[in-house]
Amino acid sequence: MTRKALALLIGLVMAAGIRAATASDGAISDEALRSFEKGKSTLADVTGKLGDPTKTVTDSEGLQAILYPASGASPDPDAAAALFASIGKFASAAVTEGQGVLRTAGFVFDRQDRLVYFRAAVGNKVVTSEDGAGPMPNVVYGLSEQQSQISINQQAASDRPRLGLQLVPTDSTDSKHRKDFEAAKFKGMVVVKVIPGSAADKAGVAQQDYIYLVNGYLVGSFDDVVKAMASVNKGDTVRLRARRIDQSTNLVSERVFDVKL
Repeated sequence: MTRKALALLIGLVMAAGIRAATASDGAISDEALRSFEKGKSTLADVTGKLGDPTKTVTDSEGLQAILYPASGASPDPDAAAALFASIGKFASAAVTEGQGVLRTAGFVFDRQDRLVYFRAAVGNKVVTSEDGAGPMPNVVYGLSEQQSQISINQQAASDRPRLGLQLVPTDSTDSKHRKDFEAAKFKGMVVVKVIPGSAADKAGVAQQDYIYLVNGYLVGSFDDVVKAMASVNKGDTVRLRARRIDQSTNLVSERVFDVKL
């Protein structure tokens, strides 16, 4: 087989894969969506399977949204804003365009092109990256003093501007809680303690918040946090995205904190 014939064959195979992932009306297949995983799938993974998006938008946080409007749908200038507002929400709570009809499928990626969130219409339902997730575990009493001290030492070793938080990775909790976090489709940092009077304290961050985005970077380890804060200077504002559990109702809410350093 000649190089030209081989290149043509590869192109046909790739095109067939993209057609299989999208229906004739522009809708994305449920099978394609199930193949994407938060924190692991990348921008290249999604565009490789679905083709080039019709629109790309980057917000002030550094998060990037790519959009795939359904065939025949009129352009929606608010689709990206609605998608950013939906981050972390289940289909039942996700913001949709128009009269409750989702006309634009969208994917959000962090500054390292890792998948943060997606939502799309599949038939007559809305599917998101959060669907099927179990409840968030409550781990505040499961963290040891030793784990807390590790966080303090990490902060003391850095001369960078500090958030004023003692953090523990969800992967460092006990085996039961690690499984619960995995079932909840969540990876991030547990706030063990907020330093009184610190920048984070003034921004409203609370003990037992679950932070998963810092300055547009997904975080699940101390190294991730250090990388996210590497380019931050005193006087800058850092955006944190987190989940919070209401201790009286056990309801989980998405929180956004703008921390002025």
